[in-house]
Amino acid sequence: MAGKSKAYAPHVILWQKLMAGERVESLAKSLGDFLAQTIFRGSDLSMDTAKRKADLALFIDSVGLNDITETLVFSAPYFDAERNHHTSGLDGIAARLRSDTDLKVEAHHLKAKFANNAETLLHGDDADYQAWILETIEGVWRSFSTEFSRFWRSERSGILYEDAVFAGQPLAAEQVLSHRLSMIWEDSLGFAGVEMIRRTLSLAHIAESDQIENEALRAICEARGLELGRHLVVNRARIGNITQVNDLAKQINKGTAS
Repeated sequence: MAGKSKAYAPHVILWQKLMAGERVESLAKSLGDFLAQTIFRGSDLSMDTAKRKADLALFIDSVGLNDITETLVFSAPYFDAERNHHTSGLDGIAARLRSDTDLKVEAHHLKAKFANNAETLLHGDDADYQAWILETIEGVWRSFSTEFSRFWRSERSGILYEDAVFAGQPLAAEQVLSHRLSMIWEDSLGFAGVEMIRRTLSLAHIAESDQIENEALRAICEARGLELGRHLVVNRARIGNITQVNDLAKQINKGTAS
């Protein structure tokens, strides 16, 4: 472990800095640009048929990893699975969410999308604290949508929505771009929501919560996260922008959300 830590120096894990309350300069733009580049250039929008199929073949045998994700994220939190565990003060809300038909149906719609849509998939861990984090979240989406749009207009050479098909029809290409960004936005909200629920009720919680020694306070914080996660999953198609998400988070934190 010491050798690995030394090899990473002078780099540090981002979420550890955020847990310590440190601000990272240009984080929103760096994350937004990285996500746009990864999602666009690793997809059918940029890769031709041969490269795309070869890329898919690299991961086709990752059965164990896929099974872990599909089970722990999308199924286990919604019933009394063997490996589930949660803070004792969450018994009531855990039971309510597990009997929530709308939530379970929408979570499994997202599971179907995850399992069947062979598009770019990312995995990461986020932390959440105070106004700067909320501002950074807004900045990430702004940077992502700006950079993704730039790639769309300059590097669309893959299998889908070929530039040749839309040549001379810039409005048509922009219409599709708007549709794609809307789809990414909705998926982002839904997957964020199920991850928030999974990280509280299923296996492998987040350190930000686990390090709260006061169990009653931890339960209060985690319950707020569960409420937000549930709202994102069930209402993702009705949330228009990132400001609405942040406003909802503030309301839940104050105990004023309905």
